[in-house]
Amino acid sequence: HFPVTENYRILVHAHAGRSNTQDAASVEAVSCGANGVWAAVIPQAAQKGHNSSMVFLDNMLQLGNKHVLSDFRLHQARECARHCYYLNFNTYTIPEDCPIWGGRGDQLVHTAFIRHVGGAAWRAENHPRLYDIWHDDQRNTLLSRRDSDLHEEVQQHRVALDRRSAEGQYRIAPLVSDTQTWTNRIDELNANRDLLTSQERERLLGEFTNDIRALGFALMNANIRANLNEKTTLKKLAQIARRNRREQRQCDRVKDFLKATYHQGGGE
Repeated sequence: HFPVTENYRILVHAHAGRSNTQDAASVEAVSCGANGVWAAVIPQAAQKGHNSSMVFLDNMLQLGNKHVLSDFRLHQARECARHCYYLNFNTYTIPEDCPIWGGRGDQLVHTAFIRHVGGAAWRAENHPRLYDIWHDDQRNTLLSRRDSDLHEEVQQHRVALDRRSAEGQYRIAPLVSDTQTWTNRIDELNANRDLLTSQERERLLGEFTNDIRALGFALMNANIRANLNEKTTLKKLAQIARRNRREQRQCDRVKDFLKATYHQGGGE
C-alpha cells in the first residue's frame, strides 16, 4: 500500500503490452492509495498503447465513484477524445473498437450482457452517449466538419499512407523515438537510394538523421502536422537537410525542444 501523506501525489502511468494490464494497474493502484493517473485522454500511444484518463474515469464511475461526473466535465468527452485521435492521426474515422468513443460498444449483441433486471435503465445510465451530450446545432456543426470535401480528400490520402506506414520493422513516433530508431526507419525506406544516396548513407546517415529529426521538431514547433514516419515526408526533409548543409545552415537540435527533452531525457 502507498503511504498516506499530503507531501506529494502518486499518479500512475502504465504502458500497454500484450494485455490490458495498463488500465487494470491504474484501478489497482488507486484502490491501494494512489491519487490518480498521469495519462493521455486516448490510449493510442507508445509501442502498443498506454493507460487512458478517460477509460480510468469511466472505470471509476462504473465502480461507484459518482464524484467523477461532478468533478470532471465529461458530458462532451466522447467528441473530445475523437478530436484527440484526429489531431494525432489526421482522421475522423475512429476504430470501432475504441473504448467508450468507438461505435461498436453502443450496440447490444446478446441480452446476457444486460447485467441485471431492468436492463433498459442500465443501458440508459451507462450508455456511451452519457459522454456525448450536445445541442442540435453544435452536433450539426461537428458532423458538417466530418462530411467536408477536405476531410474526404485527407481520408483517401490516408488509406494509402496507412498501408505504406504499416510496412517495415520500425515506426517513428516523433516525441518518443530515439535517434537510432529514426536512423533505422530512414534506412529501411531507402532501399532504392532515392532518399539518401549511397555516398550519403555511408558517410552521413547518422548526421543526416539528426538534421532530419531537427527539421521534424521544427515543423511541430510551428504547429505544422506531418506524418514523420512516411517516406514522402522524410524524403522532403532530407532534401531540405541536404540544401542546409550545402548552404551551411543549421536547425536547432532536440535539446532546445522541451517536450522532446522530457520524453527523451537529458542524454538525447
